[in-house]
Amino acid sequence: MGRRPARTGSGHLPAYGRLLLDVLRGDPALSIRGDEAEEAWRVLEPVLSAWERDLVPLEEYPAGPAPRLAMPELRQDLLHEGIIMPTES
Repeated sequence: MGRRPARTGSGHLPAYGRLLLDVLRGDPALSIRGDEAEEAWRVLEPVLSAWERDLVPLEEYPAGPAPRLAMPELRQDLLHEGIIMPTES
């Protein structure tokens, strides 16, 4: 009996299922290399450690979109010469 390729069906895979399928097929587009993972942990571990020891506050915010901030009024006296500002048409 010959080997048949695994059937993935025509249905939609969840995101993690697609990631795993791509890895099994040898497509690295959605994954990272081992050295990239090591570098990411090298950067993140001090941050996680600082949060754990309450050295840096972990800011919380309410769920939902961020409130829109008012745009400051454009002050002509602060513009540098040579900078072209777009005008409304």
